[in-house]
Amino acid sequence: MCYIAGVISLDGRLDNRSISEFLDYMKNHLLLRGRDAIGIIIIAESGVTEIKKPLNNPKEDIDDIISCINNRLNEFVVKGILIQSRAIPEPEFLTAGNTLENVQPFYIDNWVTSHSGVISNDADLKFYYLQDYNFKDLPKTDSVVLPLLFQKNGVINSIKKVKGSFSIAAYNNTRDDFWLIKNFQPLYYSNYNSTIYYSSLPTTYASTEFPAYKALCFHKTDVKEYDLYSSKENKSILVCLSSGLDSAVTLGLYKALGYKTYALYYDYGQYAKKLENHCSRKICRSLGITRYSHKLHMDFFTSPLLSDKKHEMGLEDAETTFSYVPQRNLIMASYALGYAEQLGLGGIAIGMNLSDAGAYPDNGIPFLDKLNEITPYSSNWNNRLRVTAPLVNLMKSEIVKLGLHIGVPFEYVCSCYYPELEELEDGSRGELPVYCGRCGSDIHYKNAWNKLGYRPPNLGFNDDTYELAPRYEFKDTYDIEELPFSKVLARNI
Repeated sequence: MCYIAGVISLDGRLDNRSISEFLDYMKNHLLLRGRDAIGIIIIAESGVTEIKKPLNNPKEDIDDIISCINNRLNEFVVKGILIQSRAIPEPEFLTAGNTLENVQPFYIDNWVTSHSGVISNDADLKFYYLQDYNFKDLPKTDSVVLPLLFQKNGVINSIKKVKGSFSIAAYNNTRDDFWLIKNFQPLYYSNYNSTIYYSSLPTTYASTEFPAYKALCFHKTDVKEYDLYSSKENKSILVCLSSGLDSAVTLGLYKALGYKTYALYYDYGQYAKKLENHCSRKICRSLGITRYSHKLHMDFFTSPLLSDKKHEMGLEDAETTFSYVPQRNLIMASYALGYAEQLGLGGIAIGMNLSDAGAYPDNGIPFLDKLNEITPYSSNWNNRLRVTAPLVNLMKSEIVKLGLHIGVPFEYVCSCYYPELEELEDGSRGELPVYCGRCGSDIHYKNAWNKLGYRPPNLGFNDDTYELAPRYEFKDTYDIEELPFSKVLARNI
């Protein structure tokens, strides 16, 4: 893809020295993403000047062009400069060739546009929206539709019709509007005292990553932001369900809030897989939720959770990463996002909590934020997927309190690393899990209930010091304001 870069003054004039310094800096970057040709447009008070040249000797040719512009700066009162070093896609080379008319930026119908990416539906856009134009006299690349569409239908209405990839800089020479637009192609920018710098790669001048699926319109001191996703947020969710406390309450929460809720259970070779599989089924049946399951082959990895023997580490297990499985949460989140995208859901939810965040790097807000940063770049065009963890700022005792309020079937919650099924009087196995009562997870679970003044309702805890929690009356659905810790939940729902 091409390298786009430039500088625009929102108050109407750039300092010649600043322009010269910017151009001298950028000439060392332009060849990083495009070595076939270069195009430069100078926007001045007197009009628009276009410079286009093939790059036969890329470094020398760019040096010559930049030197020529620097020598002529005194001839202009410059508002902005848009630059594009061109990398011709192989399919485009066969259809359009390497002619100078196809080198961007384009200046057509009062619009200067610079586009890096691919427009796959340019033929349809021409047929349905641009029948008035004679394309025999226009550039032959797909990007030519952009200035025409912007002029005819406006920027946002037009860009939402585009299928493909893009980072775009666009300037309207009659209104002095400057646009930066991106779905997932690289784009960085900075705003220094009403001077906008942008670049395909991070530079000293343009160091802030432009957000995915966003457009910004700059007009003098005003900046307007637009969301480019074609669909509204989807109120459906896939919850990663282990059957433990955090994931079970997360599942119950989304169900209680009226989301179309699904569950995904993982067998990754853990000691407790049979009981977790059983209990996750029971939880989903109790809540009326469809459950999917997936087998992860993690035999290569080393962790106490993947061992055939029990490790009774007690408090050390509860306060360290003793039971860590290499990259497990990242791997699970990736598969879950794939399931959610295939099912057409709005995103996934993970059962994170504040109690574990102190020890586990993959169980806190930074990990959650990074997952959300990556989804626009890992998903198909226009697929909005969110990763949520509504319990991430709650302690385990608070999670228990929330679960009691919304009717989570705690009898099937299995937070133990080494559980067994209950043994009935006739020697057969029942339906309920029995906790070992000694692993670090059990210590966390028991203390969470005790902190509320209750004992866990699960088998394996024989402490009569505390009473069982009272039963609540439940509703089918809740507004989030009706729930405990509603403001905390709302931040990450």
